[in-house]
Formats: sequence, structure tokens, C-alpha cells
Amino acid sequence: MLKIVLCAALLFPIVSSAHETCEEKAVKISRTQSRPVVELDSAAAVANEEELLNFCMECMLWDFETNPKLRALLPPQRPTVVGKMTGGLRSPYLEKDKIVFPFEYYGYLNLIGLLVGHDAYANDYHFPLEKTLLNTPYRMGEVTSLMNPLSAYLDPSSFSSLQQVLMCGNNEQDCQNVLKSSLAAIVLFPLLHELSHLALHHAVGIEGVNANDEIAADKRAFKALRIISETVFDKNADTQKECRFTYVLAPLVWLQSEASRTPGSNSLAEQRLQALLGELDEEARETVESIINPETSKHNLQKLSLSWDRTPERLYIDGIRVSPADVLGKRLILASQPHVIVALSGESLAVAQVDSSSQTRSVTLALQPFKNSSLSEVESLQSVRKSIDILLRTTDVNLQPRNSSLAIYHWRALHMLHLDSLIQNIDWTEIPPAKRAEVQMWQQSGQFLSCWWGRPFC
Repeated sequence: MLKIVLCAALLFPIVSSAHETCEEKAVKISRTQSRPVVELDSAAAVANEEELLNFCMECMLWDFETNPKLRALLPPQRPTVVGKMTGGLRSPYLEKDKIVFPFEYYGYLNLIGLLVGHDAYANDYHFPLEKTLLNTPYRMGEVTSLMNPLSAYLDPSSFSSLQQVLMCGNNEQDCQNVLKSSLAAIVLFPLLHELSHLALHHAVGIEGVNANDEIAADKRAFKALRIISETVFDKNADTQKECRFTYVLAPLVWLQSEASRTPGSNSLAEQRLQALLGELDEEARETVESIINPETSKHNLQKLSLSWDRTPERLYIDGIRVSPADVLGKRLILASQPHVIVALSGESLAVAQVDSSSQTRSVTLALQPFKNSSLSEVESLQSVRKSIDILLRTTDVNLQPRNSSLAIYHWRALHMLHLDSLIQNIDWTEIPPAKRAEVQMWQQSGQFLSCWWGRPFC
């Protein structure tokens, strides 16, 4: 998988000479992968994209030793790939003897590649990771079908929070291999599409003018991509299957995203999608459609922005601690269900509850000072289920019980707010024996992934 893995690297510089072999070039790419993308200015980022795509063209698509069947599908001469900032989302296109690959579109395709890698892997596996802003149930299965319209979620600012639940863990090598194959496939398909136009001698002008030419180029590119997938090898047979599946799924998810921009059965993107689905056997088509077809409604996911009158020292979303700096000014992708946001700053607290049925798209957190009350007042608030008022009277600056006498009320308030994961008890002797089993159940039910392994706490 060496060449495929390296083609999936994102925006890392390639240093090479005319006499270097592909293997030598690949080694140099791998040595530079540790350089953070944020260190690159726009010109350097485009140059690195251009070099990487030309490396893939030379060392993968024109590698007829490994893929002799590709020779008949590609044009006689290998064109050059040119990276370019276009200021918008424009797909790759032909310009004389060059393929122009807009930098913005390259980033958009990588978001799709990330989705495809996740869903191809999650089709057969569970992710043993902590839950994050997108709630746990979606981590164990496909998420593409929940994003409807798909294209609405594929912008970098919205995608940043979703990315946390799509990335593989550093030690999950099988998952990493599937993800890298997906990232390679999503970039190779548009290159192959433009190469197919050249091989078929199409009169290419403005993209989409001739639907028949677009579909013919898609089919040829799809055939070439599946030939490449046959050479993907992994020592784990299941992982190999998932890697190869990404080469089928990636172009179809891309077309599904494009079709969601222009809804309707007669849109060109929808025609192209259906044409490629027609190239699959019944079993493969059913698997792909189960992943890409929208599930229930566009309200499966929602976007939410947070702001505050004073920067919190601690911020929790659904019990997960989040850095305020990472959240401010961003639209977070969340499951369309109730959410609870908690902020603390010194001896002040803010709690916001978001109803899944509301049209709320922004929440402002207003911090209130802690309050002191008698035990009887706290008990009265508990009887009428005033959980936020209880927290104002029971919490300390770390969202822990202010003292042992208030602990049971503090934990019950967290439980009523569905924040069981924040119940952090150390000394069980502080809890009356009659209440101990109940608090233990709350604490266990709040543990990450507690609903995944058959535990009776969900």
C-alpha cells in the first residue's frame, strides 16, 4: 500500500529530481509529513498540492508495471497537473495539455475522503474512542446518510467539530489504512475523469455542457479506479476489503454531495450518480446506497454557535470538556437532539439547554454567581426539579460538590441534566447507603461507550 498511502498525504512538500525513482520520492515525502500545514502560506500549500498530485500521476496512474490494464484507459501522453487558487469551489478542469486542480476543491475532496474512510470502516467495525461533540451512537456507524443535504456540511468551519469523531486513533492501524485509501481514491477519481476526457477525445469546454461526455468520462474513470483498487494489499483481509471498498464509495459520495447542491432527478450530478451506481452489481449497489442515501430528514444534524459575556475557564458540551478558544466563532455540528452546555468562570456558572425541536442556531452563555442556601432550600429545589438552581448552590469552581453534605444533590442535578459523565466521586462513604447504588448507576451510565457493549445503563 506504500504508493496509495503516500498519495493520501495532505499538502506535504515533495523534494525530488529527474533521476529519482518513485520509491525514493516516496521516502522523501514520508520524511516531511511532520511539518504542520499551518506553517505553509498559500503559495507553498498550492505548490505542495501540485507536486503531490503530479507524483500520484507519475508513480501510480502511469505505473503500467503494477497496473498494465490502465494503459488502454489513459491518453498516450501524461499531462501536467497545475494547482491554482480560484477563489471558489470549482472542480478540476482541462486547459490545453494541463489538468488544473483548484486548491479549494482539493480541500473539499479531502473532507469527503474523511467521511468515506470513516463510513467504509464503520460499516464493519466499532470505534473504541471517547465520545465528542457528535454523540456516541453516530460514531459506531455511517454518518454520511445523516448529513442531508450532504454538501451543506462540507465546509471547513462546520466540519471541524465533526472531524473529531471521524479521525482514527493513532494506534488504530487498520482504520488508518482504510482512511488513507479513501483519501487517495477521492483525489484520483477527478484526475482520472479529466484523463478520460482526453483519452475519449472529448471537446471539453464548460463542464457539464455535454451530459453524455461527462457520464462516459465518469464510467471510464470508475473502471480505472477499480483496477487500481485490485492492487491494494493489506495483511488483514477485512481491512483490505474495506480499503478496496473506498475506491468504489468515494466517487459516489462525491456525486451525492454534488447532487445535493442541485436537488432533482434531472440534475447532471444526479444523472452521473445513477450512471455509476448502474455499474455495480446488486449487492455492492445496496451497500453503497445504504451509506449514501439520506436517512429520515435533514434534521438529523444541526449546527450551533456559542458565545458568552465572559470567557469561561471551563466549558462542557454534553459532558465533554472543550477548549473555549476552539469553539468561539465556529458552527459546531451536533446530533439533532437535546444538548446541555455548561460554563464556569471563577465562582460563576452558566447552563444552557438546547431543545432538539427548536430552531436555535446560537446560544449565549450568561454566567451567574454561585449562591449560598440552606439544605432545606436545596431540597425544595430538588422536589421541583430545578437542576440549574441546584448546581448554582452546590458546585465548586471545578464542577464538583462544594461539600460532602451537598454531594448527593449536586450529583442528582447533573443526572437530571443528562450529565452523568461529570459525576466524579472518590469517597463513597460520603453517600448514604440507601442512595449509593443509584449514584453508582448514574456514574457508570455516564462512562464513555457505556451504551455500546450491552451494559444496562442506557
